[in-house]
Amino acid sequence: MKLKKIIKHTRVDRPEKFRLADCDPADTHGVDVDKEMARIYLAEEIERLADLQARLYAEGRWAVLVILQGMDAAARTASSSM
Repeated sequence: MKLKKIIKHTRVDRPEKFRLADCDPADTHGVDVDKEMARIYLAEEIERLADLQARLYAEGRWAVLVILQGMDAAARTASSSM
């Protein structure tokens, strides 16, 4: 996995030209790992993201927008638990 390449494809430098419809939700950007390895990566990145978020909040100058996609099963689970 080449992090710089993934960042280049997922970073929005020109928001006025960004269209979510142009993004392929099935694109993995070359990441091909099994579920257990994905869980390990996720846990590591959650720790890293929490640290970076704390630093960003402490500075009080910038913000980050995170967009998460919930597939059909996520919507069914959320609605069935209400």
